Amino acid sequence: MSVDPVFRAIERHRKAYAARNAALDISASNSRKAYALTGRRTRSLFARADELVRVEPTTLKGATALARYVVGHWDEWEDEPERYFEVVARLANALERLGA
Repeated sequence: MSVDPVFRAIERHRKAYAARNAALDISASNSRKAYALTGRRTRSLFARADELVRVEPTTLKGATALARYVVGHWDEWEDEPERYFEVVARLANALERLGA
């Protein structure tokens, strides 16, 4: 059985989130390089968030992991509630397909 793609998407988002937060700490130096780094890492984080929203779990463990992870990132998406609706729809599709 192949690994649920949710786990890869979660790990990629987790790394991008940490990298962006580290860049925010560096940008306190007010240098152009630091701001550029923060911008690149923020764009990467947005791309990983888009991936996370689009992924559809293939296992019950993946569906559970996605639900728990996304709930933990409400602060990141509170201004974009439609992202949560997309994730919930994908979770419902997965649960239905998995017979849960």
